[in-house]
Amino acid sequence: MERDSLIFGIIVGLLVPIGGYFLWLGINQIMFNMGLTDKDGEIFQFSQQLSYLISICTNLIAVQYFKRRRMDKALRGTITVTMILVFVWAFYFKVL
Repeated sequence: MERDSLIFGIIVGLLVPIGGYFLWLGINQIMFNMGLTDKDGEIFQFSQQLSYLISICTNLIAVQYFKRRRMDKALRGTITVTMILVFVWAFYFKVL
């Protein structure tokens, strides 16, 4: 698969937030084990809404990578998926 393609950008745009979400869950679990948060993450107010938003924002790493390497087609795919995920997040949590 060619790296500078729209399909590659879409795949990266879907996989990076999934990885970011599981990374965030791991960080929450470590903080819980250290006693920094309670079961629901109440001390730092880590809500489900914030967890999803942080996972979507991890796409900024891929966006910067594609931008610096001038991979415009992959960048377009990643930004498209990111925008769709932001709108889904906003409507799901009734932000808009």
